[in-house]
Amino acid sequence: METHRPALPLGQVESCMEQNHFEAAKDLFVQGLVGWKQKKVEKALGCLQRAYELNPTDPSIASFLGVVLVRAGIRDRGFQLCRQALKRSPFNEHLLFNLGQAYLFAGKRHEARRAFLLGAKACTNTRRFVDVLLQMGVRRKPVIGFLPRSHSINRWLGKLTYRPETVRVEDITN
Repeated sequence: METHRPALPLGQVESCMEQNHFEAAKDLFVQGLVGWKQKKVEKALGCLQRAYELNPTDPSIASFLGVVLVRAGIRDRGFQLCRQALKRSPFNEHLLFNLGQAYLFAGKRHEARRAFLLGAKACTNTRRFVDVLLQMGVRRKPVIGFLPRSHSINRWLGKLTYRPETVRVEDITN
C-alpha cells in the first residue's frame, strides 16, 4: 500500500532548491580557493566558474573568479567581474585586494597601485595593502614638498628620514 506524503508548497520547494544551490556554490568556492592557494589555476577556474553559475550574486565568488580569469589570460571578463563585485560590496578589503592583484597579474601597475592605495586608506586591515605597495616599490612623498623630488636637499633628507619598518600610508604618493 502506498503512502502519500503531503506535497510541499511551491515556495518551500523553491526555497529548498535555492538553499542547495547556495551550499553547493559555497563548497565549490572553497574548493576553488584551495586550488588557487595550491597554484592550480585550472582547478580553481573550474570550481569558481561552477560556483558563479550557481550563485552569480555573491561578490566574493565573482571577485575571485575574476582574479583567476585574469591569471588564465581572460583579462576583460576578469576585470569586469572584479569591478562588478566591488560595486556590489564597496570598500570590502578582500574585493579591493583581488582587484589590485588582477591588475598586477595583467601588468597594469598604475591601476594596481590605485586599488592598493584605496584599500590602504579605506579599509581597516591596511598591512597587506602596504606590504604589496612596498614590494611594488612605490615612492614616498618628497620631504620638502615645494622642491622637486630630484633636488639634492630632498634626496638627502629622504635618505636621512627613511626607516622601512615605519612606513605610513600617508607617506606614499599616488
